[in-house]
Amino acid sequence: MRWDDGGADLVAPHVLHRADQDEQTRRQELVTKVAARTLVQASHATAHAFQPVDLQNGERIAWTFRPGHGARARYHWVSVRNIVSQGDGSEYRSQAEQTALPARRTGLGDAPWLSAPPW
Repeated sequence: MRWDDGGADLVAPHVLHRADQDEQTRRQELVTKVAARTLVQASHATAHAFQPVDLQNGERIAWTFRPGHGARARYHWVSVRNIVSQGDGSEYRSQAEQTALPARRTGLGDAPWLSAPPW
């Protein structure tokens, strides 16, 4: 059966190609998310409430999280580049989102609230 025969069981090649690309993108996003969570949980075993931080264009740049429970647990973030916020954190999630933006734009060395690289 050929594609132009009206075979309902066949998928157009361009649709299949796009589906492959979408699947590859989803897999890469999952790998990035798992790596970020693993990095955070290595130093904050009780980290929870991971929520995505996306730009207006839909690009994922980070996740916010809380490293503990209760009223004293403040918000931190981890970027898609596996940069983890340092210091006391933010009282509100929206503040943590805002502090993640410069780290995405400038990289590790230019974000003043990040600890110095280990090298």
